[in-house]
Amino acid sequence: MATPALAADTGWHLRAFAAGFDPSLDETVPAGNPEFVEVTGGSDLGFGLSLEYQFSKRWGLEAGFMKASPNVDISGEVPGYGELVLSDSMDTIALIFDVDFHLTPGSEVFDVYIGAGIVRMSYHDLFYEMPIGDDSLGIRVDNETTWSAKAGLGIALGGSAWSAIGGIRYIDSSLVVSNTEDAPSETETFDYGLINFTVGISYSF
Repeated sequence: MATPALAADTGWHLRAFAAGFDPSLDETVPAGNPEFVEVTGGSDLGFGLSLEYQFSKRWGLEAGFMKASPNVDISGEVPGYGELVLSDSMDTIALIFDVDFHLTPGSEVFDVYIGAGIVRMSYHDLFYEMPIGDDSLGIRVDNETTWSAKAGLGIALGGSAWSAIGGIRYIDSSLVVSNTEDAPSETETFDYGLINFTVGISYSF
């Protein structure tokens, strides 16, 4: 039989959640015409799923994924045209592998935990259609392996094995980009630190 998650010393925690991605991307780069462009990142709400095996009162191992599609916008003032704004959504998948430390092992109501681990970030390439002429701009975005740190909270729903969960995570990420038409391509790196918010539900067994 399933046991209440927050009363058990060990066991599995299956978590499903909404996942918000809020990147720190906000940079000005030289471009030619226009002379400079602003590169900014937008937020997006996606989803995720993870499974933790808690092998002691305090320690657990967790693996999962999150997916969202935040925008990457390019804007600048073009002489003779005015303000130019290009936007494309970048499909992003984060594969997470965490070590979790549970701070309240004796509680039957609250499960407060922190964690850190490795994240594999998979980024979809970007494509922009120019509003004038027939030109387009393709941007290749490299995948990367990096680290993240998080804090989470579970609140037991009655005496059942279900819990409401929420958390916040920082992912130390960068965007390494290049023009898809360049051979060999010149790369440029942008800071893309991600704040990740999650809200969802957990089932323990």
